[in-house]
Amino acid sequence: MKALGLDPGAVSGGCAIVEISDGVAHTGRANGVYRRLKIAKQAERIRAEPPPLPGSGPYIVAATDIPWAAEPEGDAGRALGRGYWPYPTLTIEQACALPVSKIMAEDAIVWLWVTNFILARGLHLPVLKAWGGFEPKTVVTWPKEKAGTGIWLRGQSEHAVMAVRGNPVVTLTDQSTIIKGPVREHSRKPDSFYDLVESLCPAPRYADLFSRYQHNDKWDCHGDEAPPDPLDIPACLRRVAP
Repeated sequence: MKALGLDPGAVSGGCAIVEISDGVAHTGRANGVYRRLKIAKQAERIRAEPPPLPGSGPYIVAATDIPWAAEPEGDAGRALGRGYWPYPTLTIEQACALPVSKIMAEDAIVWLWVTNFILARGLHLPVLKAWGGFEPKTVVTWPKEKAGTGIWLRGQSEHAVMAVRGNPVVTLTDQSTIIKGPVREHSRKPDSFYDLVESLCPAPRYADLFSRYQHNDKWDCHGDEAPPDPLDIPACLRRVAP
């Protein structure tokens, strides 16, 4: 909790108020209401800060949808007709080498989309570490109406790992670990995911790496298929093999 800029006393049901002076409960723990108001003011200030430079940051918050290989060693030699990805993929080593850390602030949050296979094997962990020591905190799941491809079971869900480094501000309310939305173009994430990120992670602007969709003008979309026009960033941050 502390790494997210929160005090355990801010958790629902965790406050015992003895005396309040200037909005602070003198019980050894922050008053929950006061703490939430303080975080809300911090979030408001953060959202009003000058935006980062498009494509180079530093960004406080980023979402990334790496074109994961279906297997750790890569997909070389697999025929597209066998149900694997219709675009070049990255190995774990290539994903680790992406210069994501260079465009992120010291206190930052990365939302990393992962497949069931990647999550089950923990293959996202070395990637987050290589990007500057991001630590996973929780996972958001997107259940889909129909099953797709898979190595063992046919995948019918995707997951976004919320990972943190430093002490960024997070505005917790009643956000859930489930997001809903229809499946549209390949790799396009549901609008509700971006709404969740904006409500939970205040920032003047957001980065969306390997993007297929621009939620609103707060998002800088990186990628060779990113709308409205791909930003001028290194080729390794595009949906092509570096």
